[in-house]
Amino acid sequence: MNCLFELSDMYLENLKNIYIDDYAKLLGELCMNRVASIAYKNIKGNLLTSFPKQFVDSLYAIYKMDCSRNLWFRKCILYMERILQNVSFKYALLKGAYLIPNVYPLGCRNSNDIDILLDEKDISNCQDVLIENGFVQGFYNPQQGIVPASRKDIVFSRINYGETIPFCKQIDNEVLMIDLNFSLDFKPEGKRNLVREMLSDRKKVIFQDGYYYSLSDNDFLIHLCCHLYKEATTMNWVAEKRDLDLYKFSDINVLMMNVKYDYEKLFERVIDLEVSKEFYFALYYTLKIYVQLTRNDALNNILRKLEPKDKRYLDFVFDPKSNQYYQYKQPFIERFNCKNREELLEVYMDE
Repeated sequence: MNCLFELSDMYLENLKNIYIDDYAKLLGELCMNRVASIAYKNIKGNLLTSFPKQFVDSLYAIYKMDCSRNLWFRKCILYMERILQNVSFKYALLKGAYLIPNVYPLGCRNSNDIDILLDEKDISNCQDVLIENGFVQGFYNPQQGIVPASRKDIVFSRINYGETIPFCKQIDNEVLMIDLNFSLDFKPEGKRNLVREMLSDRKKVIFQDGYYYSLSDNDFLIHLCCHLYKEATTMNWVAEKRDLDLYKFSDINVLMMNVKYDYEKLFERVIDLEVSKEFYFALYYTLKIYVQLTRNDALNNILRKLEPKDKRYLDFVFDPKSNQYYQYKQPFIERFNCKNREELLEVYMDE
């Protein structure tokens, strides 16, 4: 599995010590984890010829497709920038909508959806804007096209997962999906509205002939960590095998290597927002995958200060449907390797 981690590392120094015994399996893992284009860039950048031609050619085909999709996605960002230009509510574009045009090299991060962070009170206003511009709330099916969601599905997603059913629209023969997020975890906001606090410190991002809003550098990283934590520890994502996708850890790795953080202010922001366990979880496991981050003394200092006395929660998964906690007994790398992590989970009995 080390070869998967290494090939997905945007900052891999060399490939000399990588051992691969099953190229077909590795190719599938790179594709499933959405890091195949990073692997291609690493192989090309190291000018190695020891990889089988079929393996490299397959990665190149994926890379070219991802480059093409990146160009389409940039058009979608520009489109969203225009329809959100004069809205009365605060929003921030998240994840790929910021990372693809501003952080990753062309083709190395793909996405077909745009995540928008909103205060829950502004969801209806944003939905109205999307519907007025031809979006349909539902799901895309290659055979049926865009299928409107049922009222039951819409309410269930909003109550249980802190996000809405996607809004879909066909743009240039591709389907763009918009996800509206209004919570940092799987529950709606409580008495303290953390989303509202993040949006109050959002930043303007210049893009082509206009601009859009995203989160501040500190809050963007914190949000990524909270989002990773939510999906890695919520049963729905585990059951759908979307809980530990490698690209989510890559996003954190790339940000940490690209942005010059004031680590003391980052630490203070984590404490102020009361998201220590989410931030620690995401960084703790990201460092197990991208080990060069362990050389960052300032980051290590933050983790030491945030380290909880009881670390059992790092192995917990919560099912909001049954209100039940489950627990892994296996080390992180072992369960990452498992094809069906749901089978590893045991009901957690509070001691």
